[in-house]
Order: sequence, then C-alpha cells, then structure tokens
Amino acid sequence: MDAARSTFVTERLPGLALYDTLLDAVNSDQACLIVDLAQDSGLSEQLYQDQTHAGWRAESLYAGTAYTSLAPVGPLLTVFAPDAPQCAALIARMEHEPLAIAAVLRADATWSDLATHARSLNRAFGPDGTPTLCRWFDPRWLRGLLNVLTPAERQRFAGPVAAFAWRGTEGWYRWAASPAPTFVEHQSPWLNLDAARQAMLLQERRMDTAIQFAGDYASHLPEGFDGVHQAYVALKAADEHGYGDLADQERWMRLRVANAGGFWRTPPAVAVLARDDLSRAERLELLEAELSPSSHSAQGSYP
Repeated sequence: MDAARSTFVTERLPGLALYDTLLDAVNSDQACLIVDLAQDSGLSEQLYQDQTHAGWRAESLYAGTAYTSLAPVGPLLTVFAPDAPQCAALIARMEHEPLAIAAVLRADATWSDLATHARSLNRAFGPDGTPTLCRWFDPRWLRGLLNVLTPAERQRFAGPVAAFAWRGTEGWYRWAASPAPTFVEHQSPWLNLDAARQAMLLQERRMDTAIQFAGDYASHLPEGFDGVHQAYVALKAADEHGYGDLADQERWMRLRVANAGGFWRTPPAVAVLARDDLSRAERLELLEAELSPSSHSAQGSYP
C-alpha cells in the first residue's frame, strides 16, 4: 500500500488522507461499493454480470423504504471486487466520474449492518425542519459533508464503517473513522442539514471546485500566484451573482484568469451585471465579449 499524503484539504478533516489509487485507499478485503445509479442507471445491469464472481452480492438501498420507486436510479450496494470485470470497469470510470464511493467495514460489522445503516442516512432534516431525501453517497459531496459534522456526528455517520474512500478533487481520499468499541444504530432521520449547515456545505463545495480550477488553470497563472485562494474568491463572486452551475462557474473562472484581479468589480462588468433587461446567461455572454483579452487596455486592476 502506498503511503498516504497530506494536503491543506486533508489537514482540515481529522482522519482524511490522500492516496494514488482506490486500491491503496481501500486496502481491505471487507469493502463494498455504494453505486449512484442516478449517474448511470445502466450500471446495475452491468454489475449483475459479475454475479458468478465468488462472494458477489448486491441490493438497492432504496428498496423497502419510502423511496422504493426510485430504486432504479438510487444507490446500489455491491461488493468491492476489483478482480471482477464489471467492477474493475466501474473503478476505472470512478477516476473521472462521480459514480460511487467505497465503504470498508469494521471487523465486527456485517453486510446487513452496512445496508441498514446506509438506508438510515437516506433521510435528513432539511432547512425547514422536515425529513428530506439525502444523497450523502455522492462523492462530490462527501468530504464537505464530513467536514461540517461535529466529531460525534461523524462517528454516528460512520456507524459500521471503518473508512470511506472516494475520488476527490486532489486524488483518492480515504476518511477513517475514529476507533470506537462498538457502533449503535440510530433512528432515522437524525442528520440535521438546516440552513446554516447548508451554507457551510456550499462553502466546502466551493473549496473543492476552487482546488479543481486552480489545478486545471495552473499553467495559465503567474508563478507564486495563490490559485486556490483566488479561485475561491472568484467562485464566491460567481455564486453571489447567481452563477452556481459548474459550467457557468468555469466560464467565470476563465474570465478571472484572462483579467487581472476581480474583473467583476471593474466598471464594465459592474454595468453588465446590473442590467435587468438581460437574462443571467446573456449577462455572462456579454461579459465574455466585453472582457476579452483584446479589451484589457481599457481596464484597470481590481484585486
């Protein structure tokens, strides 16, 4: 197993480490995958082709719950079997697609324990205090979710799981729960995702996107430039102006890379963003036209 690495992101969450491969991050023969069929409903049929593999099994985590009708596009629990053809193909896709997370079982836990616990996490209290569907198994969300939980909540969230592993913005993450003598199943829902916590989650997602963009555009940034911080500031401005979609945020980031400082604070950008006769999409298109590199000479620097 390759040694774990530490980064700014891993240091912010106790128990989180970075690995080069999913096999290194899992490092166990007592592991399962929680597959998000909403990303590709055809994965269920593909994975069932591995059913002749020794020890193979699978079950929907929406079956027998209030979300049974959503089972074809819900989470599917299956064994982590990297030597089975379809599972190996899925693991390869996980490198670039948010298809699944891995769960390493505690030594005293069973498949049934994991299935019961995972189903209990499918509901959480929303901003209005009522139970709502929770897609906790989305790899794009898991690090942020763990980061906003209290230590006690993280332990409860882990339950029979010794560690989760997934593809993050920097590579393969493994979060190991703090050792506990035993685990206790809690009545669902218990997880609280109120407005304050939703705001915290948005900040965490923004950090992940900033890290991704800083890496993607590193070759276009000046030497010594704090890409993550500047990307985070730009993404915060994008959110404040209504550009929360990832595709729009990338266009916003390209404008940040092409323009010195906070382009959204330049007079031309302020004028465009204030126009209520244009749709949000039209305002972004106009920003791209007016803040192209050829127009830089007319702009000042707004850090």
